[in-house]
Amino acid sequence: MKAGDRLADHARPMGEVMADIGRALREFADFKRENPDYASVKEEMRALKEHLRALEEDDLLGWSTE
Repeated sequence: MKAGDRLADHARPMGEVMADIGRALREFADFKRENPDYASVKEEMRALKEHLRALEEDDLLGWSTE
């Protein structure tokens, strides 16, 4: 969502939302099956999220919500 957007601007039928969630879950299950070392990927994602959070706190990403 962008500044000025309303929730209604992004509304979709619940069936579409659930289908998207189902696809995402199947893709994730496939990913885990194809990547048995997922734990190391998970740790890398945690570190990346921490880094992004620090950048956001310093407002270096330009994603300010104000």
